Amino acid sequence: MSITAYLEAVCAIDEGFRQQRALWLQLCDWSLVLRWINRAERRAFHETCDALDWCRNWAIRQRGVDITACLQRAGASAEFEPGFSLGLAA
Repeated sequence: MSITAYLEAVCAIDEGFRQQRALWLQLCDWSLVLRWINRAERRAFHETCDALDWCRNWAIRQRGVDITACLQRAGASAEFEPGFSLGLAA
């Protein structure tokens, strides 16, 4: 699996996970009177969201490393101006 496919999968899982949370649990979060009802579920929900955020950020960092490594390999095999190869030349 490529980093990009992994990133897309994590984003899809995260989006689905956040959308599938039961409405009554969301209402309990907003109500100070009912907040105690789903304390453990809310903590688990936030921990899962944090884990998915970590996975997404890891994939983004890895994708950046892959792009940098690819550009370095291209630079080692051919002499060119880096700004020009990226379309950044003025």
